[in-house]
Order: sequence, then structure tokens, then C-alpha cells
Amino acid sequence: AAKRKAEEERVTKAKIENCARAKQAKASLESGVRISRTNAAGEREFMDDSAKATELKRIQGVITSDCK
Repeated sequence: AAKRKAEEERVTKAKIENCARAKQAKASLESGVRISRTNAAGEREFMDDSAKATELKRIQGVITSDCK
């Protein structure tokens, strides 16, 4: 029982951290600032509107599942 409770607490902490990171990422994407990523070749590339929309959809899914 104690082992199960410890596991539940670990999962809860992870969800809280994921929620906070997702909210911060969503705010960054919605701020209008140009966002860049590093591609597979190690080059910096900026996200276009469709990439931002895709990432916002993914982040919103994390917020929906982890921020309860």
C-alpha cells in the first residue's frame, strides 16, 4: 500500500510539472514571438504558422490531461 501511494505521488508530481511546462509553452507560442527549433541536421529553423498550430494542439492535449 505504501509503495502504491508513493507511486501515485510521483505520478501526481509529474503531472503538475507537465502542466506548468505546458502552460508556459502555450503562453510562449501565443505571445507572437518567433519560435525556433533545432532540426535533425543541427540547424536552427523558425516555426511557421502551421507548425505553431500543431504544437498548440499537442500542448492543449497535455493541458487537458494533466491540469485537473
